[in-house]
Amino acid sequence: MPTLEQTSVPAWAVATAGMPLDRVAARAALVTFASDQEPRRTWGQELDHAGIPYDLIDLSEASKADIRQAVGLLIDSASVGFRLMLHGPLAPVLAARAAALEHSLLDEEIIVCTTEVSEIPLYCVHCTGESVVRAAIDDVVTCLHCGTDLLVYYHVSRRQGSFLGFKHDAEAYELTGAGEAA
Repeated sequence: MPTLEQTSVPAWAVATAGMPLDRVAARAALVTFASDQEPRRTWGQELDHAGIPYDLIDLSEASKADIRQAVGLLIDSASVGFRLMLHGPLAPVLAARAAALEHSLLDEEIIVCTTEVSEIPLYCVHCTGESVVRAAIDDVVTCLHCGTDLLVYYHVSRRQGSFLGFKHDAEAYELTGAGEAA
């Protein structure tokens, strides 16, 4: 497996971590998906101390579609200097990040704090279904939609906000009769 720096997987997607506050922000939205108060309190204190106005939005009960819509609306009404701060478990954080990138926010304008990374969103390339599964990179899990055993690959789709999963033995798979002369 390559090092994370050689992949599309952010470090905060494999180990809980928080990014530092961007002190040059003009305004921020602190979006939370978790009941854990500490990072919210810490970031809130840092924002207050830096004099950066912010909105606190709790999307802990929101679906992926609702998360994407809410983040899109936040960004559509944002101005220069806006920072999106995402706090919570990996699956909703990745969904919110995908929505932010879709609405033209830059990576540098998104600040992330993950509180849990053992449950990941996994996209199946075989049926295009997405499931949230308890897994890590290089694990093999069964797709909840089509039943294929999937390898969790070290690729996170920026557009979909999920890890890539494909047939775990794809390299060894042989098509019987393929390429044989008739």
